[in-house]
Amino acid sequence: MTLQSDDEVKIDLQGVGTATIDWGDNSPVDSITFKNKYTLERLAHTYAQPAKQTITIIGEGIANFDCIYANLTSLDVSHCPTLKELRCYNNELTTLNVSKNPELTHLLCSNNLLTQLDLSQNANLQDLQCDRNPLKTIDVSNNTALKVLITNSAELTTLDISKNPALATLNCGDNQLTTIDVSKNPALDGLFCNKNQITTLNLSKNPALKNLNCEYNKLTTLDISENSALTTLYSQKNQLSSFVIGDQPKLQYFFIPDNEFSEQALNDIFQSLPANDVKDKSIRYSNNPGADAANKSIIEKKGWTIK
Repeated sequence: MTLQSDDEVKIDLQGVGTATIDWGDNSPVDSITFKNKYTLERLAHTYAQPAKQTITIIGEGIANFDCIYANLTSLDVSHCPTLKELRCYNNELTTLNVSKNPELTHLLCSNNLLTQLDLSQNANLQDLQCDRNPLKTIDVSNNTALKVLITNSAELTTLDISKNPALATLNCGDNQLTTIDVSKNPALDGLFCNKNQITTLNLSKNPALKNLNCEYNKLTTLDISENSALTTLYSQKNQLSSFVIGDQPKLQYFFIPDNEFSEQALNDIFQSLPANDVKDKSIRYSNNPGADAANKSIIEKKGWTIK
């Protein structure tokens, strides 16, 4: 890997056997013997003066590699087929080739300068966090084991997750999406699609959904009647004028301000909200056309606190 060295660089390794680290500045080569296959080993090196350096790590059994906040400009992991977890976020990487890492399960490469990411050879990938990169597109169709996908602030215009049935957490906020189809993701329990341009959102195939943030979109209606596990909903700053709630025994936070709800629509929502045993239930509905005239006593009698 190549970096623009600062005073000190830190990396974490986990694996089996031994590994050597050449820091690239003619200092003695460091070696490490892994204590066990579960413990990360921290290595640190201080450079005499700032300069572009190339660090070479050699080890046959490296499974986990952390090189975060290291000012990396390039990273080559093509000779590490045993790699399972790679954390290289908060660097200056413009490319990242993981095609030779078939065992990879966790890839955290957020906040770099990546414009493309080929994941076609990473069928075991479970956790992908590639947010805050100018990707514009991401293909996860070959990553059927994926459980976590964090791709917010990536300039995406489309996102296809139809081949990811195990997906439990999706954060695709702050992109340019006009639609998101989650009908093939029955395990989804956290959906964060805020700050896009989404006009419709069908949640009827997501019975496990617990947390929903769809604020700052262009939704006009929302139906959560099939999401009885829901605990938290943020849908402010849309164009909502109707809402189907259904049975919500676990709902605790219900935020719908800055929409288009009339007095009658808000009263209907208040009537539909549960009088459940959940403590500290909170609702916010300000800055709707009918907010001032709505009968807030309906929800207050059910134990809801107006924020």
